[in-house]
Amino acid sequence: MKYLKTYNVFESKETYDVNVINDLLLDLVDKEFLVEIRPPSFRTTMRLSLNIIYAPGSVSTPFRLGDIQETITEVIDYMKSEGYFVDATDAWGPNYKEYRRKSIDKDPSKWDKEEYLTTFQIYFDKDLDD
Repeated sequence: MKYLKTYNVFESKETYDVNVINDLLLDLVDKEFLVEIRPPSFRTTMRLSLNIIYAPGSVSTPFRLGDIQETITEVIDYMKSEGYFVDATDAWGPNYKEYRRKSIDKDPSKWDKEEYLTTFQIYFDKDLDD
């Protein structure tokens, strides 16, 4: 029995550093984007997610996808280095009157930089075998 390994069902396997992600997102925060980092939970189906809204003066305003592309690419590169992959993206826009879901590629290099959004979410997941 002394050789049995104890296993905690909710044992965290995250290897990313949320402080690094915050540092990478400072550029967006400086430009008045609201950025929420949601750690893995049952609500986010066990995936880390980032939620991005442009809100200068506390009012949500449409933004161009190109405005966040460089920063999101840096976050993706960091997460890949930690063994994570982009599981999904969600986007809505361009305004709340026409609030509709948009299909945005997981790969930022394929984004239309001129496309306007009101909200962007990106979900990261990790292979449990890693």
